[in-house]
Amino acid sequence: MKKLLLLFIVLLAGCINSQEILPIPTQTPLPTLSSVQIEQEILKLYSDNGGCELPCFWGIVPGKTTFQEVDTRFSLLGEVSEEDYRWKNEHKLIPIKIDIPSEIDSFNEKEWSFYIIASNGVVESIIANSRLMKQTSIPTMSNMLSIFGKPEEIWIAVMPYIPKYDADADYEIALFYPSKGILIMGSGIADILAETENRVKVSICPQKISETIDMDRHYPFSLHLWSSKNKMSFINASYDDKLFEHGFFSNFDSLESSINSDKFYETYLDPSATQCFELTQ
Repeated sequence: MKKLLLLFIVLLAGCINSQEILPIPTQTPLPTLSSVQIEQEILKLYSDNGGCELPCFWGIVPGKTTFQEVDTRFSLLGEVSEEDYRWKNEHKLIPIKIDIPSEIDSFNEKEWSFYIIASNGVVESIIANSRLMKQTSIPTMSNMLSIFGKPEEIWIAVMPYIPKYDADADYEIALFYPSKGILIMGSGIADILAETENRVKVSICPQKISETIDMDRHYPFSLHLWSSKNKMSFINASYDDKLFEHGFFSNFDSLESSINSDKFYETYLDPSATQCFELTQ
């Protein structure tokens, strides 16, 4: 009996010792990049758009790239928000922040953000500042038209202001290319020519949009991008459904009533254009 007990103790001791010398499992460390490598990668994306053409943005292809792929890549370059914001129905709006290399930070912002709108784990669309791409970094109407061509639709809205107190009003203009999956939106200042209780007449000079950019009230053009396979209306593509519902953008009208697309394109494609046009809303 003593021999059996001794044998059991020896075996138990052997088990304990063997457990002590087993290697401790280790986790594979996440890859990291130095600040220099991050800056170089951002400058490369800025220059070549990740090797793809719009509506693909920085290598993100709407309707194809998964959120996980975006998270894996851009977590190395900046900050992918851990919070997602309910957008439309099952859609989620996810902000992505990156530091701006000093050589392209013309407004001394230090940080840029762009947004992906995802559904069922796939990126459906992207909203980005036009200055995140070298191609579209010059925020003029002439440059936008020279890059994207004649808009298929043009929409415009005079933003809310205080009648009889404001000498001018902000306006929003949208260049819509549904067959390309591209919507370009910019804002400027309109001179108020006349107003009644329900309507206002303004003078709009799209060639002056770049002069009003101040990063406080007026931003550079924004790019709204989605797969051109998805047939989008202006309201859906702009993802402003909630704003439309609450009346903020309810006065967006087609520009055809003031100036047709052909005339608009011919006029403001010219970087030296001086003409303005009148709009009543």
